[in-house]
Amino acid sequence: MANINWGVFVGVGLVVTVSSYFTDMWAFVIIGIIMFAYGLFKFLLTRLRTPKHSSYDEHRKKLEEKARQRDVMMQKQKAMRRNPQQTQNYYKQQPKFHVCPNCRKHIALGSNFCNHCGFRVR
Repeated sequence: MANINWGVFVGVGLVVTVSSYFTDMWAFVIIGIIMFAYGLFKFLLTRLRTPKHSSYDEHRKKLEEKARQRDVMMQKQKAMRRNPQQTQNYYKQQPKFHVCPNCRKHIALGSNFCNHCGFRVR
């Protein structure tokens, strides 16, 4: 079943009540008043169920967490700049290609044979 917002009940209840009042259809006036009252009841329930913290506090906490993470990253980067010997082994580059021993052309790492001369690569 769909969850209908309280504002819909209030709006429809007001429209039904006012339009029925001027046409002397009292049954619809009562139905409109009931819908309006149900909408107000749903509004009060949603206000009582929601926690008291504001979205501003949540946003501020997220920003503080991001700033804290940024500070940690900056400290790590500064430490790497101070001790470059430690970072050299960390950032070792792997070769991206082989060289064919027969024709000296570049071959992809996963190839077993040279694309140019057909020589078997170990």
